[in-house]
Amino acid sequence: RDVREIRDRGEARRIVQALCAEGGDHFARQLLESLGPTSTLGHDDEKERLIQSLLDGSVVLVRQRGAPRLLDPQKAEWISNLAAGDGGGTEPPPVRRDEDETTWFEVRVLDELGQPLEGLALRLFVDGIDHRVSTNANGTARIDGATLSNATVTIDDLGALRSVVQPRWEQARGGEWITVEPEHTYLGARSPLPIVRIRSKTLHTLVVQPRVILARIKGMLFDTSKSFLLPNAIPHLPRLTALYQNGRDSKLLLVGHTDTTGDADVNDPLSLARAEAVAAFLRDDPEPWQSSRDEGLQHS
Repeated sequence: RDVREIRDRGEARRIVQALCAEGGDHFARQLLESLGPTSTLGHDDEKERLIQSLLDGSVVLVRQRGAPRLLDPQKAEWISNLAAGDGGGTEPPPVRRDEDETTWFEVRVLDELGQPLEGLALRLFVDGIDHRVSTNANGTARIDGATLSNATVTIDDLGALRSVVQPRWEQARGGEWITVEPEHTYLGARSPLPIVRIRSKTLHTLVVQPRVILARIKGMLFDTSKSFLLPNAIPHLPRLTALYQNGRDSKLLLVGHTDTTGDADVNDPLSLARAEAVAAFLRDDPEPWQSSRDEGLQHS
């Protein structure tokens, strides 16, 4: 193998463009992930950083004797010659393969309750080619005619993903969350979206689930059958404020509780009133406090 330094920015740009044209934008991202975080970089920024990495020696081009496994021999020789400064010549045509030599990759995208995410754009990196496909009504997308046994997939657009799942997450829905299973990858609707390795002839499921943090405050926060916050509850509530401030892009759901005695006709409104009392404290709103206190004094 030959190792050659790259000094000219124009030459580095031509090499990166050739590699990304063959391997897609995934190629630049996967290589750069070994150098540091890339979640804030766009596709063009990734290529520029890869160019700079070639110039400063962070990335070294190796001219390999023999074809890399991911490419057909003619394409591998063309890129290797380009990297060695030989000009590369004319890009060879793609290799045609018999159908009995090919395989397939299939990905399914579900929410946390197992409901499919339809019309979601995916990027499947198969055989050195960056495929952009969309999920169907069953939440699946498939690539046929592949020749290798491994590939990668990622969701293409974080904003589009959020537009699909957030309306679901903003309403109360019944059902059990999908449990941990083989060939399942669990991810949230936040950056960076992971690049997931998948196997041929094996359905792989991406499960998109909300990030949920449960905080529970125990103790005598209210008098029996009352919703006015007691003084000993106050020191614990700033923890909820910190939880809210650390998740500005999220929503805080407050759930009040009562004891197990009493009818639902009494306990349900009381639970709601207690949750509203805590919400008023977090908003620095004294009006509900005063109303709750006055009502309590009337019934005492």
